[in-house]
Amino acid sequence: MPGKCVRLWPRIAASGIIIIALLVTDVVSATRDAHAQSNEDVFRSSRTTSPRATLFSFVSTLNRAYRIGQSESPEESTRLINSAIRHLDLSQMSKRSQDYLAPEAALYLKEVLDRIDLPPREDVPGRALATGQSSDTGIIQGGDAETASPITVWQVPGTNVRIHRVSEGPRKGEYLFTPQTVSRAAIWYGRVRHLPYREGATPGIFDAYALTPGRGINVSRSESMPGWLRTPVGGQTLWQWGATLITFVLFAIAVRLALGIGHRLDNRLKTRQQVDARRPWRPGLLAALLFSILLSGFAETLVEDRFNLTGTVLLWSAGLFSIISHVLAACFGFVLVSQIAEVIAMRNGYAARSAPTQLFRLIGYFVGAFVVVVVIVHVAEDFGLPALSIVTGLGVGGLAVSLAARETLSDILGSFVVLIERPYRIGDFIEVGSDTGTVEEIGIRSTKIRTTSELVISIPNSSLSSGRIVNYGFRRFRLSNSTIKISDQTPPAKVSEFVNRIRKVLTESPEVRSDNWHVYLQRIDAGSLEIFVYYYLDATGWAEFLKEQEKILLEIMSIADELGVEIAPTQTVEATISK
Repeated sequence: MPGKCVRLWPRIAASGIIIIALLVTDVVSATRDAHAQSNEDVFRSSRTTSPRATLFSFVSTLNRAYRIGQSESPEESTRLINSAIRHLDLSQMSKRSQDYLAPEAALYLKEVLDRIDLPPREDVPGRALATGQSSDTGIIQGGDAETASPITVWQVPGTNVRIHRVSEGPRKGEYLFTPQTVSRAAIWYGRVRHLPYREGATPGIFDAYALTPGRGINVSRSESMPGWLRTPVGGQTLWQWGATLITFVLFAIAVRLALGIGHRLDNRLKTRQQVDARRPWRPGLLAALLFSILLSGFAETLVEDRFNLTGTVLLWSAGLFSIISHVLAACFGFVLVSQIAEVIAMRNGYAARSAPTQLFRLIGYFVGAFVVVVVIVHVAEDFGLPALSIVTGLGVGGLAVSLAARETLSDILGSFVVLIERPYRIGDFIEVGSDTGTVEEIGIRSTKIRTTSELVISIPNSSLSSGRIVNYGFRRFRLSNSTIKISDQTPPAKVSEFVNRIRKVLTESPEVRSDNWHVYLQRIDAGSLEIFVYYYLDATGWAEFLKEQEKILLEIMSIADELGVEIAPTQTVEATISK
């Protein structure tokens, strides 16, 4: 029973992975649907058709979010915070910074606006933008009545808070708070937080968001939390630091345990199913990496959404989990592609060290490397680095690596030639320069051959792909080229009969190639007569060749004994009877 369980665990694990993937897909799909619905609400609630619409829509949206934050369902305030973010120009922030910092930037700006006197609604330019109003009303660019040009920049009087008209991109023509206003909102908040709130403000709206669990605004929870837990240290509270530290520790322990369990499962699978130890088959590692990816995504969600870290601490903490997640995803992609290559090789019955298996592995490694590059570019774009610069940097870095390791890369590229053209196979007897031996392994960088003296030699594939290779394993026949010397006192009639009998032996032997053999009296020397015997044996193996050649030589000796022909010492041309 235990043995059956061990054999069944890969199927159970595969089924579990499929179920998890389906669940994750359902959750992601549901999240996207909810996000799409939320976006529709956000578009309806954000008005950015003029400086007046943008300013007062932004303020009223966060006022409503604050009122919801005082109710029993503060999570609903998240939608309104996202609506407020729609009033900000985030074009100069990276995608990752937008995800992390945009909510707090909106709340910082709200805290600033709550401490200054806003101009009356009628004094803020509305849709009739080309009115020729003076700079006293805050217009600092545009608004020419004669040319009917719209206002391009409007500034809240007495402040540096500005709203500009977007000139390009998907939000062209809308009025949004400028990128400079968004980026400096936190600094301004630090300067004015000691000032009193104006009438109708939302006191403590930023603390209600940043110091309590969850993305929404929760005024009651922030006020009821023990004071020592809300003690600020480095811009965060004690409970946020503690929760983040515990998350990092538990995440590291869980990933370490997952990788260890995956490694043990791989070893058990290898032992139970007698998998070739030289074949890198790692389903346990794949499962551990997938678990770690899901876990890192969950940890990032905790840090970003539940702990509500802010500023640089949020960027470093959630960003680190994001980077770890992408690194694990790159590793998972690389290993998965490699495993697919192994599965293809195993399904086709190729040995672990065979040339087709090595070719599949090499292709898998290159595809896996491509997956890693794609992940790197994706991460770089998320953190605000342009893809062109990353690709260019990878190209320059790749050039530097190729120059530093050109011999190794030459061997790897040479292996493509060797594995595709296959000038030799495992078990072939080859000659490369002064080295001869039997091919034992065709690797990614080199080929190992075992010589007749039992030495193992590694020859770089670059040398094999560009050099001369003699493969004795590809020949269909082996040549035996001998000269038989008999006494010069042998009568011509016996010589003729001896030669004819040798010819008959070659003709009747099934192992001798029938269309290319020769037996002739070749030379008359003082003391001997030389008979030339030349034939091919259908024996590609060295031991098989020696066995068949011995049979023919013994038959020749029997004929000589029967005819009374005295045989002088036989000289075999060993150079032509090569292995």
